[in-house]
Amino acid sequence: HKFELTITDEKGLSTTSTLTFEAPSAVDPNSPTVSSETLNLNGINVITSDLVARVDINAPNGIENFSVKIISDQLTKEELQGVGFDLANPGDLAAALNDLGFPTGDQVKGKTQMQFDITIFMEVLALFQGVHHFELTIVDAQGLTTSATLSFQAL
Repeated sequence: HKFELTITDEKGLSTTSTLTFEAPSAVDPNSPTVSSETLNLNGINVITSDLVARVDINAPNGIENFSVKIISDQLTKEELQGVGFDLANPGDLAAALNDLGFPTGDQVKGKTQMQFDITIFMEVLALFQGVHHFELTIVDAQGLTTSATLSFQAL
């Protein structure tokens, strides 16, 4: 959309400027969505003993990939090395991810609705002071994608 603005002062001097705005394309109603009744998805969640770290995933076409990437300034590159994984297709990481409370494989792949509950993992994350981000990317069977970032602060 283009808007042309012309401003004229009391002496008759004027200037014209054109502003261009691009409206985002419509979101496919079948795109995956991420919501939460327990977390602030637009801010930082402070880790407390009673924090429930749970999000609801809705993917009408079924989940194909569910990638999680952990970003933290407080963890070293060595600690973060390999801390990006696909819960739907975990490969050799399945057992370790399950031990940390993450759902994997058949608990994720093909699901049209699921809860991603990492409340148990908050006990581990609480040991590392600072702010930690979990970047979630969900791709469905039709290739539609959504992303959300969960942010947590350990005091």
